[in-house]
Amino acid sequence: MRLAPAAAALAAALAAAPTFAAAEAPAPARGRTPTLGVLAGFALVDLGEADPYTGGEPRALGFLGASLAWDTPPPAYPATPGYAVEGDVVPEIQLMQVGDGGLVLGGVRVELDIAQKEQGLLRLSARSSIWVAARAGVGDLAEGLIGAVELGSTIYAGSAWRFGYAVGALMWRDDQAAEPLPVDGGVIYNDAEAPLDAALTIGIFVGSTM
Repeated sequence: MRLAPAAAALAAALAAAPTFAAAEAPAPARGRTPTLGVLAGFALVDLGEADPYTGGEPRALGFLGASLAWDTPPPAYPATPGYAVEGDVVPEIQLMQVGDGGLVLGGVRVELDIAQKEQGLLRLSARSSIWVAARAGVGDLAEGLIGAVELGSTIYAGSAWRFGYAVGALMWRDDQAAEPLPVDGGVIYNDAEAPLDAALTIGIFVGSTM
């Protein structure tokens, strides 16, 4: 009869074991889905010409872009008021039209996805993302490689749509012909490295998962 209490305790522990295992199971990973986006705004180009002594000024051009990213859905809202934060690295391809020139860029976004539940004075619940992106590609702005960096932020409407803004810069080296320099007995050509030029981009973003 003394074994009865021990047997009952063992049976209770075995019955509770699946519950403990389920409670400690990790949350399912967020799967990646293609996300299409549209970015529109203006670009300040010819920043290298902005010289007060020569009267040069940068030009403002409109731009329109489309992007395809392999993104993850926003994190679920926490069970209690507070925040849930997830980090992600998102591959992305961009097509852009800046003025009359086109660009093709590829790279990654280092993204921080945030879900807040009943926060702030108004007890708002919302999901948003902020990111820093680095891209590279080719286009009509330069003969060689074009680099791009970007800082952006979006807020989600449901689980698919997202709206926000992005501020970035395009950078390349001007393709300049070698300049002849007179010297005794003839000329030599200046083959110094081409100067770095840049364009500043500011735009709004709309995207949706497919």
